[in-house]
Amino acid sequence: MLLLLHAFPLNRTMWQPQINALAPTTPLLALDYAGFGNSQWHPTTPADARHIDEVAASIVAELDHRGIAQVAVAGLSMGGYVALALWRIAPQRISGIAICNSRASGDDAATKAARVRNAHIARTQGGGSLD
Repeated sequence: MLLLLHAFPLNRTMWQPQINALAPTTPLLALDYAGFGNSQWHPTTPADARHIDEVAASIVAELDHRGIAQVAVAGLSMGGYVALALWRIAPQRISGIAICNSRASGDDAATKAARVRNAHIARTQGGGSLD
């Protein structure tokens, strides 16, 4: 099973081209984090380290709910942060990991400010406005 973790401030639908290409041969799972896509909780600020760990814990709970013991993970941008958090809290659940366009360290003040700005643009003008 390949778990696809989306970037901020997008949602699982960002993976649709990969899902279309890989679905015939690869079991896939793409989820919306709390506050994104079809989820019900809407944060007012971008995710911080505590939120990232909560997202990772909720993904482990979802894997449990679906009876999935182990996944390979691909995380893009914020999805890379979530992938690393998953590996930290449940390493036995991770069979492989790809961290794409991300980093292992936390965001500096300028990056956090850019995320807040991008979140505002996405909420007020839609995600396509970030191109």
